[in-house]
Amino acid sequence: MRTSRMRRWLGVAAGLLLAVACQWKQESLPSRAVEPRTPSPGKAAPPAASPLSEKAKLLNETARFLAGLSVDESGPFAALARTDAWTRYAKTSGSQWAGFRAGEARMRAWAKKELADVFRPALPVFYPFGGPDITFADIFLTGANEYVLVGLEDIGSVPRVENLAGRDLGEELALYVKSLDDLIGVSFFRTNDMKEDLANPTIDGVVPVIMLLLARLDKEILSIEFGDLAPDGGFIPALEGTPGKRKAVTFFFRSAGESQARTLRYFSANLYDGEFLKNAPLRAFLEREMTPCFTFMKSASYLMHHPFFGAIRKQILDMSYAILQDDSAIPFRRFDRAVWGVSLYGRYDGPIKLFADDFDQELYDAYRTTPGIKPLNFRFGYTPLSDILLSVRKPK
Repeated sequence: MRTSRMRRWLGVAAGLLLAVACQWKQESLPSRAVEPRTPSPGKAAPPAASPLSEKAKLLNETARFLAGLSVDESGPFAALARTDAWTRYAKTSGSQWAGFRAGEARMRAWAKKELADVFRPALPVFYPFGGPDITFADIFLTGANEYVLVGLEDIGSVPRVENLAGRDLGEELALYVKSLDDLIGVSFFRTNDMKEDLANPTIDGVVPVIMLLLARLDKEILSIEFGDLAPDGGFIPALEGTPGKRKAVTFFFRSAGESQARTLRYFSANLYDGEFLKNAPLRAFLEREMTPCFTFMKSASYLMHHPFFGAIRKQILDMSYAILQDDSAIPFRRFDRAVWGVSLYGRYDGPIKLFADDFDQELYDAYRTTPGIKPLNFRFGYTPLSDILLSVRKPK
């Protein structure tokens, strides 16, 4: 029974991963959570933020083209941007994002108000089970010096203009429309869809999707480094042109009008206990580089409600100074009230039908006995009537 249940939930992981405070008073952060961080030996430092190199200009032209945004009329993508296929795509993409902006504004306003005394941009943001979704991490935790995303999807590569020109551009761009329908329509990626959409010679992993999302977030890409993690958790850049599937990629980027370079790392990894416990490089990275961090989770398939994802759950609880999540991440009962101050937002009526077995009775009771829970005016995760749990570590 336990084995069949484990297999069922691993299947679900592949299927959906591609998406007034409560009675416990929110405490101030422990002093260790506000100490400045210094780069560890072997950790790449962000490059100088200006001016853009020629290689960086090409990366940004690529990202803008993929995002359906205007490109340099004399640049490498100019001819493709004049095609009917791209013109239609740009119009469809623009409509997608226009519909998303109203909800985005409400989310940013909520985060600015509710997280102002919690979020520390100098400390890293950890977003497991989120695939390439930098969008929601930036919306809720904007301005972080470093974001670390983990998903099952492959790394992939930067699309080349000659490859795009040699294929059916309309079909290629339709894959982006399909993937983004999930993210900006229902607020999460579906991993099965992503695996299908990204399994072609032109769009072969998360890198093109992250590039697109950064462009739509009004970011400039400074450089992209492909590589792997060393046994001690250090990032090892791969030599350009060397063969082999990489498990890690680092983006250096900056926001419009800023000079500060920021870091986005994506690791292709399975966080199931049987794989995570064998992944010594990733565990070393998390222990060395991500303690303390702000962990962000949504639409996490209720995996950490089960023992076979217990190792990553414990890792998150050990290394986080704050956790922002919906009910699909860490179960409510796992937050020891002696350690965590928990604030509830929105409403919780139970999971969607697919996850009916993961009904959280303790959370349900808390939502009905805690006075003054503030409503949410935006969708966050699987259900339109969403819930948010903000857990902040109490000072020792």
